Amino acid sequence: MRPNVETTEHLFIHSELAAKVWSHFSYCYGINISHIASIRDLLTHWFKGGKKGSMEYMCHTLTPIVCLWEIWKERCSRTYEDGYQRKGPALIFKIRFWLIRLCEYYTPSRRSSDKFSQVASLLGLPTKNPSRKMPSIVYWTRPPGLFVALNVDGSAQNGQAAGGGIIRNNKGQHIINFFNYYGTGTNNMAETRALLDGLTLCMELGLDKIQIQTDSKLVVQWFGGRATIPWSLSKWWKEIRKRAAMMNVLIVHVYREGNNVADFLSKWGMKYKSEGTLHHKNCRAIKQLIVADEYNIPSIRHNKN
Repeated sequence: MRPNVETTEHLFIHSELAAKVWSHFSYCYGINISHIASIRDLLTHWFKGGKKGSMEYMCHTLTPIVCLWEIWKERCSRTYEDGYQRKGPALIFKIRFWLIRLCEYYTPSRRSSDKFSQVASLLGLPTKNPSRKMPSIVYWTRPPGLFVALNVDGSAQNGQAAGGGIIRNNKGQHIINFFNYYGTGTNNMAETRALLDGLTLCMELGLDKIQIQTDSKLVVQWFGGRATIPWSLSKWWKEIRKRAAMMNVLIVHVYREGNNVADFLSKWGMKYKSEGTLHHKNCRAIKQLIVADEYNIPSIRHNKN
């Protein structure tokens, strides 16, 4: 190797062969890599395309990897095989062939963006998308019989955490709400502490038939003992179990759209970095959410695909 000429960046990005390959595929994908100086930056730039699980994401991930591999193979053949004839244009067609074959066998779980159809057309790739999922109608879940519903939610942003919740009877009528700011923490910590705050409030009010409603599947699994609780959260879960043992407690997972009031309260705690309760008749925003749940006005859930 000639260190002053054949650096890794020169070989894979700036050499005559590499420049032709990247120029072709960058044009097809509409990607500008003229400012790229390292392979790491190159891959990072390419990997941004598409949603995970889509054909667009697969092609954005696979194309640069195949290009790097074929450039390396071509370099080795030129260096070590006697009488080897250079295959510049043929190399591009070889890469395109592999993309077409691999796309034929790939089954995406998410849809590609509309602009990817033009990329697929330029490269001759088959376009595949899963069927569009219809939006779902989501209602607030009414608790059974004499139970009250405890809706809780956590919020985390920039390493800061907050939580909130609301307690209602099975008619959707407001009993009490709360929000708390927890300081430094994660979303899982916020979800956990919001649940503890809610159960503590139920005990203080003498409520002993509780249906917990949360949009965190992890919280449901931790409560039911179906997943291991992180050690960093164990002290709060010890208190949760202590309180739950004194009451008749049910827990259900709900969609975020069915947990709108708790979501609003947790974000309120985050926004104002404080704790307290909102007057459910004077605060128009929370009043609208509570009344919508009370009168069975649904929310629309747009399913991801």
